[in-house]
Amino acid sequence: MTGYTTEDLKIKFERVAAIRISQKKRGDERYKNDAGYWDGGRCAYGGAHNLQEDCERLAKFFSGITELKNTRKDLLKFNNRTEFEKNQQNLLTKAKQAINGLQMKTGANTSVGGICIIWNDFSDLLGSIVEDFRRDLERLKNDIERVSYNEAKELKRLTLEERQLKQEIEENERKAQKESDPTKKAKFLFLVNEAKEKSNQKKKNYKSLCLNFPSSSINWMVLSTSLISWNSLKRQ
Repeated sequence: MTGYTTEDLKIKFERVAAIRISQKKRGDERYKNDAGYWDGGRCAYGGAHNLQEDCERLAKFFSGITELKNTRKDLLKFNNRTEFEKNQQNLLTKAKQAINGLQMKTGANTSVGGICIIWNDFSDLLGSIVEDFRRDLERLKNDIERVSYNEAKELKRLTLEERQLKQEIEENERKAQKESDPTKKAKFLFLVNEAKEKSNQKKKNYKSLCLNFPSSSINWMVLSTSLISWNSLKRQ
């Protein structure tokens, strides 16, 4: 998901809140606790929120959730069953925490993501975004729960073999390009084709295994002829 930068959120929120902002500036007593929130200052609802800071907080919140969806790679960081189960539990905890963070809180000081309660009065602005993230996170949580140690072990093995084949292909292609002797060049090209055939078979096995993994529809992993590329989880 993209488009949820600090500035994007600020523009969208100011647009939907335009009437309230106008009424507050005209002295409408209903919004006296908005205080200086709309003009770079802070609200008077107890949390002393600032609009710019709230947009930054919310953008970071959504960014962290997006990155969390890419942490499935961590399930392959293990040397034994104990490490796998520990990683699995850590990911489940993070997913559950993210889901809990998406609850539209209605306390005196905060709403979703810890931003000002003012945003609760414009829930339509965030509602569809929140629900999209919530659905993805629920699927992610269910995915992680259903992954078995044996499946992850096999996928890790295939990943390593694909990496080795890629290196073999690249090395022999370089040798073939530099070789002037037709016989030797043909030999290197033969090795390249042989490795590619093995790679294609590995990819079929890989794809089959991924289809057996939970929710392949949300791209549990992306298979390519090169190394699998992962986004790293950043700390929020």
